[in-house]
Amino acid sequence: MINAITLIYGEQVLDDLEFCRQHEEIIERYSHGIMTLTGSPKKTLEAIAQDPTSVPGWTHSLRTHPQDYAVLQEFFGRLIRYYVQTGRRGFE
Repeated sequence: MINAITLIYGEQVLDDLEFCRQHEEIIERYSHGIMTLTGSPKKTLEAIAQDPTSVPGWTHSLRTHPQDYAVLQEFFGRLIRYYVQTGRRGFE
C-alpha cells in the first residue's frame, strides 16, 4: 500500500503522514485552531509558521507545552509547502 501511495502522491506525502503520526497528540491539541486556519492566506500561515504564539488562544498552551512550538512551526511549514505544490487556488 505504501508503494501505491508513493506512486500517486509522491514520497513527500509519506513523510508528511509519518510526521503527523509521530506528533499526533500535539497536532490534536491544536486541531480546532488548525482547522480554522487552513483557509487562511499564505502570509497568515507564514506568520504562524514563524511564531505559533501569534494565534490567539495558543499562548497559554504553548507555555505549558513548550515542545509544541517547533512541531507547530514544522506543521505549518509542511502545510504551506503542500498548498504551493498542489497549486491551491487563492494561495498564490
